[in-house]
Amino acid sequence: MLRTRFVCALVAGVCVAAAWEIVRQELTDRPLAAGALVAALLAAAGLAAAAVAPRRVLARAGRRLAETRKHWLTAARGEQVPPRCGVAVLVIGLAAFGLLLPRFLSLENDPSRDDQGAFLETARNVADRGGPASLLADLYAGRFAEANRHPLYIALLSLSPRFESGRVLSAVMAGAALIVTSLLCARRFGLATAGFFAVLLATNAAFCRFATSVVCEVLVVLLSGLAWFAWTGPERPAASPPPERPVR
Repeated sequence: MLRTRFVCALVAGVCVAAAWEIVRQELTDRPLAAGALVAALLAAAGLAAAAVAPRRVLARAGRRLAETRKHWLTAARGEQVPPRCGVAVLVIGLAAFGLLLPRFLSLENDPSRDDQGAFLETARNVADRGGPASLLADLYAGRFAEANRHPLYIALLSLSPRFESGRVLSAVMAGAALIVTSLLCARRFGLATAGFFAVLLATNAAFCRFATSVVCEVLVVLLSGLAWFAWTGPERPAASPPPERPVR
């Protein structure tokens, strides 16, 4: 038990040193470095608590870690992962997105330098002509000449065609894309796969960047995910082999 406490304290010290180095080099304005800083501080706090925890608490945590490791090893051989492990990873993914989103929102973002300005201009034109209803009429009549920007995003943006409103719209769509596709993934492949999917998507720098920009990429992620799950249909159980006939 003393060895476990020593290892926890040592690793906690390493995490604190890593966090201090990030702060010392003034890297906190970078999203990945900021995420690493938060992760290092959380890990240091958890390990420090483990180093001074009562013996019974530390023993119970060790047993649970051993059980979790056993479950993950058996999962590699095709057995099912405990639902609580998948839920924990899924919650980590959602929490990571919640921590990274404000950081990306605080980054410098000039809409005049990229396609965001064109989205805003098109949305303002749609708003001036009557909003989403007018856009729908133009789509059916073939009068909407824009072919490079998703009309659904333009319709929603036209309700409030301002830069800050557009960023909020993209952030809401990104959150919806993350939650909906993760839940569909959980239904199809299980909670463990959904958890890792959520972590990978939530910590993807491009996804977070588009989630805070006035562009339609996150909407495409949501619609593409829905289309893929609808097209592939529910997972079918593997067909069992026919029973063998007894040899006479």
